[in-house]
Amino acid sequence: MAKMDEIRFVAGPVIQRYNDKIEGERQAALKAQEDAAAKKRAEEAKKAAADPQPAPDTEMKDADAETVQPDSVEEK
Repeated sequence: MAKMDEIRFVAGPVIQRYNDKIEGERQAALKAQEDAAAKKRAEEAKKAAADPQPAPDTEMKDADAETVQPDSVEEK
């Protein structure tokens, strides 16, 4: 037991520094992803503001209800 306690005493700070490094790298990667997503959203918003969407097509209410076939088309 004494030997295991000695190993834990020596290895504990090393393991803690390693875990801190891994956590720091994970946080940096997460921040980079968030920054990239924010940049993409900003570009899309800028593009949308510069190029507004056209009005959607509306249904023509004054068109004939029947479909008119051209003279050269025969129905079978």
